[in-house]
Amino acid sequence: HSFGVLNVDVIDAFADAHEVHEEYGITMATEPTGLYDAILVAVSHQQYVGLTEEWFKKYAASGCVFVDVKGIFKNKVNSFTYWSL
Repeated sequence: HSFGVLNVDVIDAFADAHEVHEEYGITMATEPTGLYDAILVAVSHQQYVGLTEEWFKKYAASGCVFVDVKGIFKNKVNSFTYWSL
């Protein structure tokens, strides 16, 4: 909240939702809901590597920023402002 971020959905099929809530105070979502101003992919789980640009576009608001920490979608997503490390 200190950066002006109001709502964040955290989704990770392999994380323990109870443990994440206990450790970080974050309630995890099971699926994306609505449109996002930013999409951040922080892990390279096989389940996520197979997602397509079209899948992400279903959840992207106009002007959405796509942050790909591991660079697994480099040259695969072209409809977003793309950031990677």
